[in-house]
Amino acid sequence: MDTWVFWLISSLCCGWGPCLDDPPAKDIIDFPSVPPGVLYDVSHQCRLQYGAYSAFCEDMDNVCHTLWCSVGTTCHSKLDAARVWGE
Repeated sequence: MDTWVFWLISSLCCGWGPCLDDPPAKDIIDFPSVPPGVLYDVSHQCRLQYGAYSAFCEDMDNVCHTLWCSVGTTCHSKLDAARVWGE
């Protein structure tokens, strides 16, 4: 059984489910109007994924396809694209 299914069944059986009866909030979520790639450049995205001492690998092609970051003396990727134009 999946962990979340077990948690859900356990929560409902233990009486922790009444909070699910609350009406949804009517607040409107204010999303930024600027794409993520403008807010967080590729160097910042590398630091988020690999830590403070990582940087963008300049020699790699097509950052829109795969984000490559240097950690020490080697480049690494999680095969995720950099968030350039609001993806």
